[in-house]
Amino acid sequence: MKKIDSASVVLICPHYIPDKGGLAGHTAVLGTEIAALGVRTTVVTRPGPVADTFPGAHISPTIAHWSLRGMPALYRQTVAAQPDVVLIQYVPYMYWRRGPGVSVSLFALWLAFKGYRVVAIVHEAYIPWSKRPRLLAVGLVQRLALCVLIVSCTRVATSTSSLTRMLRRWLPFAQSKMHTVPVFSNIPLIEMSEPERSARRKRLSIEPDDVALVYFGSQHEGKLFGMVLRAFRMLYTRGYPVVLLVIGQQKDAVLERVKDWNGSIGQHVVATGYCSDNDVSFYLRCGDIFLSPFLDGVSTRRGSVMAALQHGLPVVTTVGPATDRALFADAVAMTAIGDEEGYVRAVEDLLRDPLTRWALGKRGHDLSERAFSWPLISKQLLQLGGLDRDEEPITTVAPVTPRSPDKELSRQ
Repeated sequence: MKKIDSASVVLICPHYIPDKGGLAGHTAVLGTEIAALGVRTTVVTRPGPVADTFPGAHISPTIAHWSLRGMPALYRQTVAAQPDVVLIQYVPYMYWRRGPGVSVSLFALWLAFKGYRVVAIVHEAYIPWSKRPRLLAVGLVQRLALCVLIVSCTRVATSTSSLTRMLRRWLPFAQSKMHTVPVFSNIPLIEMSEPERSARRKRLSIEPDDVALVYFGSQHEGKLFGMVLRAFRMLYTRGYPVVLLVIGQQKDAVLERVKDWNGSIGQHVVATGYCSDNDVSFYLRCGDIFLSPFLDGVSTRRGSVMAALQHGLPVVTTVGPATDRALFADAVAMTAIGDEEGYVRAVEDLLRDPLTRWALGKRGHDLSERAFSWPLISKQLLQLGGLDRDEEPITTVAPVTPRSPDKELSRQ
């Protein structure tokens, strides 16, 4: 294997900061972390402004078209960097919206033909089969595109173990190519003193004795935001001093959903709207319990949960087909999908017992440092590409101390 500190890597993605969305942030942080390992790193992305807050990697914002007509330019930019490994971020609709979804798969096939080592980072595979003709056609094209991509790649990194198992069953001849590499939080970890935390909570209209329930992300149906609203409403009506802090892009939509609630319940919902990554860290610091149920269960591709674990927040989520139960068993509180009363009870258990709340947050944070750190993820991807890892582990994750049980008890 070639040594990391003498290698060159190209990372390809149509999104980059300041674009909104998790994949833009994932690409920016991943490029920076790979460069921090001593690798000459080039990120090839769309034209336009790019954030200069992610040092180390060379950003090449040059590819205007991600359809077939843009692939020659992408190839030229890629080979100009003389890469030892090419990393391709893959979500099917990310390329479909910019032209035929097979373009990046054919690009990977051409790279393989030319002798380059290619690693695809697959976050989603394809849409479910549908009886609707248009969706049926889209699903078929996405499956064909993914098949070509996998065949072309040296290795394939999937963000969840359930996706790895599914693809291994689907393409048994390529089982040895499939490996699970989780995502991690794109949110920086910013320290905050207790007086500053109190001041920020006050500006959010969170009283000292309130327990701030936090939701972070979009209102996509797969994230069960409606269930979060119903759980909060039930807890409030049962007399718990709770405030719901919604961190995300759709402030008006959040307030619209609670404006007709009876009494003053709606006034205890605080929506931040879209905000910077630094502000997300500040808001997470102001929280006490993180609510994050999913239609398919919590998994290692959920960056919002990773951010909560990183910040030492106790997480209440759901268990489902995408969940690695052994991994998350002691690090989060999980209930069955569809069991809303059970979900509320799980939150109640944490509301009633600050020590349990603190201990769960600490176990979650310990898991994030042990299994999901960016240096670990970066090294795993480079090793899949055939680059040798250093013997000594490297960590750039800033230490965080979850709120002590004494501070939690003092608020009761």
